[in-house]
Amino acid sequence: MASEIPEQYPPSRSAEPVEAFFDLVRRRRSIRTGFLKDKPVPDELIEKILEAGRWAPSAGNSQPWEFIVIRNPETREKIVEIFKAQMRDKIEIEEVTRGQRRRVNAGVDFRHAPVHVLVLGDPRTNDAYPMRTKLDKWEAHYFSSLANCVLQILLAAEVLGLGSMYISDVASPYFSVMLKHLLGIPEPLQIYHLLPIGFVKPSPTIHHPRRPLEEMLHHERYDCSKFRTEAQLQEFMQTMSIRGADYRF
Repeated sequence: MASEIPEQYPPSRSAEPVEAFFDLVRRRRSIRTGFLKDKPVPDELIEKILEAGRWAPSAGNSQPWEFIVIRNPETREKIVEIFKAQMRDKIEIEEVTRGQRRRVNAGVDFRHAPVHVLVLGDPRTNDAYPMRTKLDKWEAHYFSSLANCVLQILLAAEVLGLGSMYISDVASPYFSVMLKHLLGIPEPLQIYHLLPIGFVKPSPTIHHPRRPLEEMLHHERYDCSKFRTEAQLQEFMQTMSIRGADYRF
């Protein structure tokens, strides 16, 4: 068996792929406008993207994901109409509780993405976990597995020159019930995220700020001098998060 192990393990990796990876994660952004509706995405590109998702890490190797690839324009338009109906309640709630509505992105430009990938989860795969894990934290493991899958899909799309984003609203009770009926999704499968994918017209990359690594990095023990006060946290919300005045969808 020893002869099967490379002389250098783990294998060396040159600086170029590492820098390419960091360039990828820094430039990737959620595309909400600019999809080219008349430029089709070949099946082989979608299959490569989903192959990346298939290799995502999952708790207990449970692999809870399934994918529905939606190309039919009429079906995609019906999905947009459900989204618009969902947004009415979401905007009203935001306005009543926070006195504003601009922080809710109700844009429907994703309707022009020629491909929608709906990511489903199968909660029955939780039986792959050890019983203690299944009983006390199955939900965290299940959703982190699906999140891993979606992230790898988004990164693969970026590598292949495609724009993408994820729409989490599809998992809400109203949206998910309507989608299950529209697409014939059986119980107990659950809707997780919708990923519009397509080529996009060039536009300036919006770089939303990130907290400096040093502010969130601790060595050996938690450094309480870095613990944010409520005032500091609210300042962050108003300057860096989606609630900030400078945030652009």
